[in-house]
Amino acid sequence: MKANRLFLILAASLIFTTACKDDGDGSDVDITGKNNQEVMMIQPWKLYKYTQTDEGAPTLDMMDECMKDDVYRFATKTTCKITTNAKKCYDGQPDVEETDWSMTSPTSDEVNMSGIFYATFKIDSKTNTAVKMSRTYLDRDGSTIVEELEFRAAN
Repeated sequence: MKANRLFLILAASLIFTTACKDDGDGSDVDITGKNNQEVMMIQPWKLYKYTQTDEGAPTLDMMDECMKDDVYRFATKTTCKITTNAKKCYDGQPDVEETDWSMTSPTSDEVNMSGIFYATFKIDSKTNTAVKMSRTYLDRDGSTIVEELEFRAAN
């Protein structure tokens, strides 16, 4: 009888600890003391937000549906691996694509996304679960355009 009771307690403990397992939102990642480049490379990210605003016009959501399940792994200081998952943007798109990214220095707040978004963005804020970036430029008509990216932890 005692053995059955002990077994039930152990089984309940195992179920409880399994049910409370981390949901993988990046909150367990410690970025304390990490430079901007290390934060980008510390874990995989998903693109959560990609918007464009044109001087007072309504904000445009620039994310295609096929981009919403992609996972970005800034694998090296110059290579980003994008896992495209189930929603493909074009026929024959590979499951994993490699593209370019870089920073002028590990502490720089400028991220060259030349192979992904064909532009350089400024890191506005970073936490262990999100990195927000933006860029401002003038279009051909002289209008000020603001693009914003937000990556969130993918694991």
